[in-house]
Amino acid sequence: MKLPLVAVRLGILTFKLIVVLIIILSILPLLMGGIEIDLNTGNESDLSYNGTSLCMDSPLTVTNNGYYDINDLTIGFTFLGQDGMVLSESTSDPMDIPAGRETELRIRMALDLDDLSQEVLSDIIFNGTHMEFKVGVSAKYSMDLVRISIEGGNDLSWQPLLSDLEVMNEYSHLMFDGYNYSISIPYTFNAQDPIRDQPVLVLTHFSDSHGYGVNVTQVIEASDHINEEAVVPITHEIYDRLMSNSEELTVSVTLVFLECSNTVTETWGWSP
Repeated sequence: MKLPLVAVRLGILTFKLIVVLIIILSILPLLMGGIEIDLNTGNESDLSYNGTSLCMDSPLTVTNNGYYDINDLTIGFTFLGQDGMVLSESTSDPMDIPAGRETELRIRMALDLDDLSQEVLSDIIFNGTHMEFKVGVSAKYSMDLVRISIEGGNDLSWQPLLSDLEVMNEYSHLMFDGYNYSISIPYTFNAQDPIRDQPVLVLTHFSDSHGYGVNVTQVIEASDHINEEAVVPITHEIYDRLMSNSEELTVSVTLVFLECSNTVTETWGWSP
């Protein structure tokens, strides 16, 4: 259950290390004193969703041991799909690293979901995907007389934001509250940290072997692990039939997020 969350955090750490390597390779050979990078700033990396983008905010502590200030350091991020097409681009705000001082940098990356095709977005949400990112670093030093820039990149495996959707048909049961007849359909799924508390639309369709069909709509707040149930209304006749007879039932549960959907369908033999 926790594996996807761990994978995301490890992915962030790998991303940080690559960014650090690029910064070191870009700046170190040109300084007359060197530069030190520290990942242990006491502040954790954060991967969040703001409604339009997935954003990473990662801290680095940089000590400039050289003789010159490093000015207007910017980091640009470009994400490419498996076909090499550019999916999204973003650039950090310019940052200064004064000489002889320790400075904490906030490395910010954004993957704009509005720029993605429906297919790529659906993979990110429900399937996970594999993409390539490129990082470009540029800066000025020696009283702004020298500008340096370099580009590097690597592959990135993206874990699905919503995963492990399962219809728990073995726990289905009939219900009567004194007024209404229904059947409970439990289901479960997992959500990643960035979309915690975001609304996920859940559509449940129930049908029996006699042609009865009904839909139930719910809005669920995303969390690490969701255990929910759809309470499906049925008639008194169906209730009585299922109380005493075996029958084939079918249930489809569909998750909808950012206009992308994923459906799981289960057909099983009901036994009273």
